[in-house]
Amino acid sequence: HQFVGYSWTRGKKVYAYPENEERQADRRTFSQKMLRYLERARQGEIMLLFEDESIVTQFGEVGYSWSPEGETQEVPSAGKRGRVAVFGAVDPITGRPHSFLTTQNINKESSLRFLTQLVRYYAKRAPGIPLVLVWDKHPGHTSGLVTEWVNAHPHVTLEKTPTQSPDLNPIERLWEWLTDLMIKNDFFERLDALKRAVRHFFCYIAGIKDQVLRCLGDLQKLYSAEAEVDAKI
Repeated sequence: HQFVGYSWTRGKKVYAYPENEERQADRRTFSQKMLRYLERARQGEIMLLFEDESIVTQFGEVGYSWSPEGETQEVPSAGKRGRVAVFGAVDPITGRPHSFLTTQNINKESSLRFLTQLVRYYAKRAPGIPLVLVWDKHPGHTSGLVTEWVNAHPHVTLEKTPTQSPDLNPIERLWEWLTDLMIKNDFFERLDALKRAVRHFFCYIAGIKDQVLRCLGDLQKLYSAEAEVDAKI
């Protein structure tokens, strides 16, 4: 393949529909707001968190691995469809991760439970400092239950990413890391073993916050490009 200019690369998801001015404007406005939030977070004026959810299954996943030539690694499967919903959040300034696991659905109740967990954590460790949580427009996030709770807590601000813009929420990159490190090519006979693997991942990355920040990438550059401003500003 090297002779015809090809390389072995992994695909990535992209927005399936044509860009339009409204979506571009939403992404630009959101990115401009994120740049301001990042600066305020660096100054210690707010606590900024990026949040997202993922589903991991007991059925198992396979991926690339080193094997002797002519052999393929065989990964056992219990054939069970057990699943765990993983709620995650990360501080883009310190690299501190947070997580919450449940076998229930990702809905308004589980979303509020994780939100409450985060607010209590920072109320103890950063009292008096406003909390800004960035997440997508999942129905569980936009429900009346969550909205009413936030209205009763004026120090909490929820910012929603633009429609179909997972690339603007850097925590999305943690899910691939979780899968590659703990899920792929592994055998989970029991659901408890899958839960332990996920918990171990978050405990592990809590001790290597510098690597978490590298995984998130250069957010100043990301949002500056979308906001159409100089990244050095």
